[in-house]
Amino acid sequence: MKILFPFMMIVSVVCGFVGDSMGNLTNSILGGSENAIKLFLTLAGSMAFWNGIMNIVLKSGMVDLLGKILSPVIGVIFKNIDKSKKAYKLIVMNITANLLGLGNAATPSGIEAVKELSKEEESDGYATKNTAKLIVLNTASIQIFPVTVGILRLKHGSENPFEILPCVLITSLISVVVGLLAVEILSGFKRDKL
Repeated sequence: MKILFPFMMIVSVVCGFVGDSMGNLTNSILGGSENAIKLFLTLAGSMAFWNGIMNIVLKSGMVDLLGKILSPVIGVIFKNIDKSKKAYKLIVMNITANLLGLGNAATPSGIEAVKELSKEEESDGYATKNTAKLIVLNTASIQIFPVTVGILRLKHGSENPFEILPCVLITSLISVVVGLLAVEILSGFKRDKL
């Protein structure tokens, strides 16, 4: 990125000079900055709201209820995980945030869950099968309610921003299944470590 972005900026300026369109380039730079700030403010409000909801869920003890609801699925995906430990609760939080389509809210709990899993499984610096599965679930998350995408679609004039729900659900489900199968297949090459 340190090389790519400066290269793209230099090429844009050179093309602006050569094509005699420096005015268009300047307008694009200024307009792009304005649009970036507007987009940031739109997403920041939404993320603040949903992060607040996730904190309420965490502090109210609803994580335990969600853990019970998700326990059959989590038990199948994550083998030998102690449900009384911190890693399990963080995994539940991560999955819940992803189900709501809150990737930004899911990331902190995902990072903490990986750290806790490393401690609990004494991974010696290697990613265990459970850690790899958590990363797959966090990256290719199943989204029942894609909040961020809906907000972006609404901002850009969509009359029905959540009409994409079936497509998002199907594609995220397929990507999770493929990712988890890949972990199962590849983990066989080096015992329980990838």
